[in-house]
Amino acid sequence: MILMYYANTTSTQSNPTLLMISISATANINTFSFIALLAVALNRSKQIRIYKNVVRRTCDIAKYMGENDQQLKQQFEACRQAKDTGWILHTVNTYYDKCEEMKAIRLANPDSQTIEYNGEGKFDGGFLQMLGWMLLCTLITVCTMGIAFPLAYVIYLKWQTKHTLYNGKRLSFDGSTTQLIGKWICWLLLCIPTLGIFAWFIPKKLLQWKAKHTHINGEMPFLGGTWEGSALGLFFRNIGYALLNAITFSLLIPVTMCWKNQYVQSHLILDGRKTYFDGTAGQIYLKWLLGMLLSIVTLGIYGIVLQIQINNWISQHTHFEEGYVQAKVL
Repeated sequence: MILMYYANTTSTQSNPTLLMISISATANINTFSFIALLAVALNRSKQIRIYKNVVRRTCDIAKYMGENDQQLKQQFEACRQAKDTGWILHTVNTYYDKCEEMKAIRLANPDSQTIEYNGEGKFDGGFLQMLGWMLLCTLITVCTMGIAFPLAYVIYLKWQTKHTLYNGKRLSFDGSTTQLIGKWICWLLLCIPTLGIFAWFIPKKLLQWKAKHTHINGEMPFLGGTWEGSALGLFFRNIGYALLNAITFSLLIPVTMCWKNQYVQSHLILDGRKTYFDGTAGQIYLKWLLGMLLSIVTLGIYGIVLQIQINNWISQHTHFEEGYVQAKVL
C-alpha cells in the first residue's frame, strides 16, 4: 500500500520504475484478495454441502423406517430459516441413534433372501453386452473429444455394477450424468489456477462419487458410501504401477492389478459395509497370459473375454468386513 501511495503521488512519467512497482504491487494485492475470497467461498460452500448431506441422510433413515421423509425435510428447512439449531441437532442425533439400533438388529438377523450364487462373488455380464457398451462409451467419449466422458462413465458403470456381486450380494448404481457433469467441469476448471495439481485429486473424487451412488441389495443405503484413501497415495501408486508395467513390458500387470485392488478395496465403504480384497496374482496370472496371447491372435476380440474373467476374479475375491459403519458425510 505504501508503494502504491508513493507511486500515485509521484510523477510516473519521470520515474517509470515506480510505475512498474505500483502495477506489480496492485496485481499482487488483487491476486491475494481473489485467492482469499475464493478460499472463503469454497469453505462456505463445503459447509452448506455437508449440512445438506446430513439432512439428506437423516431423511433417508426416516424413509427407511417408513416415516414421511418429505415432511421431515420441510421441518429441517423451516428450522434452518428460523435458525433453530437446537431442534436440528436434536433431530439428527435422534435419528442417528435409531440408525445404531437398526445396525444392531441387522447384525443379529442377516437377510439371507438377498444372497445369490451361494454367497460367492461373481460378475455375470455377457460378452456381447460388454462389447456393445464399451464401443458405445468409447464412441461417445472420442466423438465429443472427452466432453461427454461423464455420460459414458455413468452408462458403463450402471451396466457393470448391476452384474457385480460381492459375497453373493448384487450391487446397483443410482448415479446420473447430471450429478457428475457439474462436478467434472468444476474439477477441470480447478486444474487451471492450480497449474494441473488438482488433477492429482480427481481419481479420488471419482471413487468417492462412485462409492456414494453404489448400493448393495438388501443392505441399508442410508449408512452411506465413500472412499477413504489418500488422493496422493492413489495418484503416486497409479504412476508406480504404470512405470512398473512399462519396465517389465507388461508382464507384471496381474501383480499391479492385485496391489491396486488391495489398496482401493481396503478403503472402500458401500452402504456402511467396509470391503477388502484377498486375491493374489498367482490366481489370475496364467489365465491373463493366455488371454493376452489369444487377444493378439484374435486382433483384440478375446480381450473382452479376458476383461470379463478379470472382473469375475475381482468380484470373487472382494468381501465385506463384519459389522456396519456410517460413512463420513462429505
